[in-house]
Amino acid sequence: MFYEPISHPQEKKSWFAKIIRALLQFIGLTNQPVVKVYHGYGNSEKVVVFGHVFSLSPIPRKTYRRNVLTNALSLLRSFTVVHIPNARVALQWQGQVYETKTAQDGFFRFECVINLPVDPGLHQANVAYFQDGFSKPVAEGAGWVMVPHPGQLAFVSDIDDTFLVSHSGKAFKKFYALLSKNAHSRKPFEGVVNHYNLLAKARMGADGVNPFFLCV
Repeated sequence: MFYEPISHPQEKKSWFAKIIRALLQFIGLTNQPVVKVYHGYGNSEKVVVFGHVFSLSPIPRKTYRRNVLTNALSLLRSFTVVHIPNARVALQWQGQVYETKTAQDGFFRFECVINLPVDPGLHQANVAYFQDGFSKPVAEGAGWVMVPHPGQLAFVSDIDDTFLVSHSGKAFKKFYALLSKNAHSRKPFEGVVNHYNLLAKARMGADGVNPFFLCV
């Protein structure tokens, strides 16, 4: 990270607040501020980084099980979020700091004109959230910026029933797959992994890959 270690604002925590925090953690939620940075993109002239700032959000899963109840609760937790509007956030890129504020839904977007060319590949982007009156960030998040290799092709692909089996045409099976599966247990169609690998290398050299943009 690019700032000094996070020092959360000092606050007196009542016994009630401690109980609420413990209960939230028990069900897989946190009421600590969280900066969620999504995968961005860029080229030799600019980079785009975006994400959300939350005051309530799910705790990232560390284990994945083939259990309907566990996966269903995880799905419900993913919608249990509270956004922080008008939050001051800062992005560091190439030694420079860019600032902006979140919208009413807690969403932020940086579109930065850069001074130095960026090599193709994935580059880490760090974003910090500051509360008014504090010089140190109260939360930080990291994401990746993809800078495509020069080439002739780019691919835009859906995921459900294009890459992964989702049963979109059958309501019951779709609902069951949504509740019972997770990112580790969902299965791709036979042969689709090799197909996408071939697309990634089409008309590219040994070290280059075509960019993919997934619709979710």
